[in-house]
Parts: sequence; structure tokens; C-alpha cells
Amino acid sequence: MAVLIERTYIVTKTLLTLCIAALLATGCASPAGNKAIIQRWIEQGINQGNLAMADKLFAANFVAHTPQGDVQGVPEGPKQAVVTLRNAFPDIRFTISDQIAEGDKVATRWTASGTHEREFMGAAPTGKRITFSAIYVYRLARGKIVEVWTMSDTWGLLQQLGFTLSPSPGGG
Repeated sequence: MAVLIERTYIVTKTLLTLCIAALLATGCASPAGNKAIIQRWIEQGINQGNLAMADKLFAANFVAHTPQGDVQGVPEGPKQAVVTLRNAFPDIRFTISDQIAEGDKVATRWTASGTHEREFMGAAPTGKRITFSAIYVYRLARGKIVEVWTMSDTWGLLQQLGFTLSPSPGGG
């Protein structure tokens, strides 16, 4: 496992180096360079909790398109998501399962797992180990993440925390 992590780190670091060189020359529009940016965000920004990565990797006019509505701007989007998740699940770890890149877009399927140690979405800490997954499609421009469309298994996460569906009043 350690060898795999080390190899992944070396590949990511190499791709990132290539991306920086491409950014200086062309705006980092290559699919491989764009994948490296997303990998860097997930590893350093989310897994390590380095919020400064949001300022480096997200455009000032970033927009997240979520099932709950659009969120604009770096502080309100990625930074807040990381703070919220890492507060409730301090050991949370995102693992990329698949990545497909074409043109300016990168589709990333990931799985996250962590221990529920603090309040999350109204749920008191359970001490339970949770796992949930999502597919995000990122759009990048000039080496920055400018947009993302998200589809997460939020209901599966909430079920693990003890939430249940109850009939709506009036039976409808």
C-alpha cells in the first residue's frame, strides 16, 4: 500500500510539474494537466486540509452547480465544504476511483470515508465510520477550476448517520 501511495504521489508530482510548465506556455489546457490539478486539490486541499490550495487552484469566479443550487466564489464553496467535512469527520480521506479528462473538463469519481466525531447536518456525533461517494465534473480554464457539477450520495451518507425518511404530513 505504501508503495502504491508513493508511486501515486510521484506520478501526481510529475504531472503537476508538467502542468506548471504547460501553464506558463499555454494555460495548462491539456487533459493530463487538468487531471493533475484535480488530484492536487483532492490530496492537498481536502485530504490534508490545506485551504490555501483553494486560492491557488480555484478561479475567483468559481461556481459549483449542486442539486441544492449554485454556490459562487471560493470562500463560500470549496473552502466551506472542506471545513464542514473535516470538522465533522476529522480523519476523512477522499480516494479517486476514476478520472476521465477531455478538453477543459475532468470527470472524477471518488469515495470518501471518515469517522463521525462532531455534529454534521444536525446529526450528533455517532462515532461511526462512514463511506460515501460522488461524481464531480470539473471545468478548468488557464490552470484554474472555474466550475464543477456535483452529484453526491448524500442520502446514503445521512442514512449512515441515522437519518430516516418519514411520510410527509397529509400523506403526500
